[in-house]
Amino acid sequence: MWAFKDQVRKDYNTFLNFKEFATCVDVDGVKMPGVIDQDLINEKSNLQVDFFDGAYSKRLTLYVKYADLGYVPNTKNAIDIDGERYEVVNASVAGGIVTINVGAIDG
Repeated sequence: MWAFKDQVRKDYNTFLNFKEFATCVDVDGVKMPGVIDQDLINEKSNLQVDFFDGAYSKRLTLYVKYADLGYVPNTKNAIDIDGERYEVVNASVAGGIVTINVGAIDG
């Protein structure tokens, strides 16, 4: 079982590696490797995913290492990502990766 967990950890390190998929993301003033995905969340919202109520003009999913962020954001809290303010729609952690779905309201 340890070999499987070690392999999964290596895969996450590849996913959140600057040479592979990650970019430098500023989360609440702290820079860290992360992946921002707008395509997946917009595909999900087309399928009427229940955690978005349609009030958001911009939606995205952010993936960062828990070790870099240090916490899992609470639903409805504000979070700044690359200088833009969002509301946390939901967030979870699995295998050391925090997945944060956020929405922004223009205006």
